[in-house]
Amino acid sequence: MLGLLRLINQNCRGAARLLSDQKERPLSPLERGGLRIHLLGCRSCRHYREQINAVDQFLSQPQLQQDDAQSTLSVAARKRILQALSESP
Repeated sequence: MLGLLRLINQNCRGAARLLSDQKERPLSPLERGGLRIHLLGCRSCRHYREQINAVDQFLSQPQLQQDDAQSTLSVAARKRILQALSESP
């Protein structure tokens, strides 16, 4: 019971960590419950959840996962980038 109360009263930093963690691993029932309750009362964390979901959705688009000729750099472009990086402080 104490663990649930701690999760319910967690700060936004803890909620953000759980929102990110759930993309990588399944949350425990206790974590899911605490996060759900936190999200009910925290507009900022609900907005953050929408943002990370939008980023995930964008990154999963098929055109971003293809390695075609249009997405590769030319040899000249690579040389310019390497030169600029070597000249930077």
